[in-house]
Amino acid sequence: MVALAPAGSSRPLPGILPVTPTFAWRRAVPTLFLVAERDRATPLAGQRELYAGTPAPRWMFILRNAGHGHFGDQVDDAETCTRQAAQLFTRGLALTHLDGALKADAAAHAFIAGNVVALPRDRGVDAAAYRGDTG
Repeated sequence: MVALAPAGSSRPLPGILPVTPTFAWRRAVPTLFLVAERDRATPLAGQRELYAGTPAPRWMFILRNAGHGHFGDQVDDAETCTRQAAQLFTRGLALTHLDGALKADAAAHAFIAGNVVALPRDRGVDAAAYRGDTG
């Protein structure tokens, strides 16, 4: 599963659906969270809360200097992340995750589990891996 700035925190902002995920899955569901550092609709604190409640395997990557609109085409001019960097972040990580999870591609899985943000950084994407309490 790929979750782009998902809703579901215990304290949603006005206008955000007050959903409560149960995570009562019958099997392991490899989950990739792609979130924005400056998201005003689904703030980073709520994303961390969702990540903590999601069963492993799970990964979360944070697009720095980006807002909620960076996962669509409504890039806020006040943010510094470019539309191109946001698209590279989203497409690259989502496709790699899906190759690892759905195609059982060992190289893709190892890439997501490793130092994945180094390569996008070489292409102008400022991102960080979130590793729970250590990230």
